[in-house]
Amino acid sequence: MRDVRLSSAGMVAAAGAVVLAAAGVFGGIWLYLAATRDQKEPVAVEAEVVEVGRRRGEGQQHFVVYQFVAGETLYRRRVNIRRSDSQRWKVGSRVEVRYESGRPERSWFPDHEPKGVPLWAVPLAPAGLGACAWAIVWSIRRQWRLLETGRVAEARVTRSEKFQHSHGGGHHVYYEFRVLSGARRSGRHDTAKAPPAGTGLTILYDPDDADRQGRYPLSLVRAAISPLALRPVSRYPGSRGKARD
Repeated sequence: MRDVRLSSAGMVAAAGAVVLAAAGVFGGIWLYLAATRDQKEPVAVEAEVVEVGRRRGEGQQHFVVYQFVAGETLYRRRVNIRRSDSQRWKVGSRVEVRYESGRPERSWFPDHEPKGVPLWAVPLAPAGLGACAWAIVWSIRRQWRLLETGRVAEARVTRSEKFQHSHGGGHHVYYEFRVLSGARRSGRHDTAKAPPAGTGLTILYDPDDADRQGRYPLSLVRAAISPLALRPVSRYPGSRGKARD
């Protein structure tokens, strides 16, 4: 078994997994508190419309300013309204508004009630962030095991295909290699620049399942020994050249 360490990219990925997991936990707590807060019965109070107007500039959004007293404090708030409602409200109109229990500064006008966070949505954020963290951990673990116990073989590039996606593009590079028993296997890796057919690549494969493989060097882990010590155990007949990016 080889002595394996995280590469620089692996350290960044591991730190990202920790951040995502922590964000999932604290995000779940925050969402739960927000959802339970929204479940509280709001307090109804009579307010007075003190201003009705329209903002200048593009859009000319209509608005209403209202005020009400809670305890001994006067609260005032402005809310945007639809143009069709601008004739409905007049200065001096009385209207029933509601505010969050214990927080009069958080009030809302009729037809402007906050939707809040439903309780069923609380687990979604932690689950999603946790899944992303686990995917990173799984990738690190897979590469770690492959470098720790995998066999080294020399592969030969057979062909490549260009692809495009929203973040750019690259090439699917297909290759073939032989395992220690002499059986032929194939694989694929993605790279920015495709090497020509016939180019030799160094790959690692799982002795128990040759379909678990990866091009060496791996992105997230590195061997503590010199890279020169990782020499192919098996070679593909007719391979030539060195691995290229």
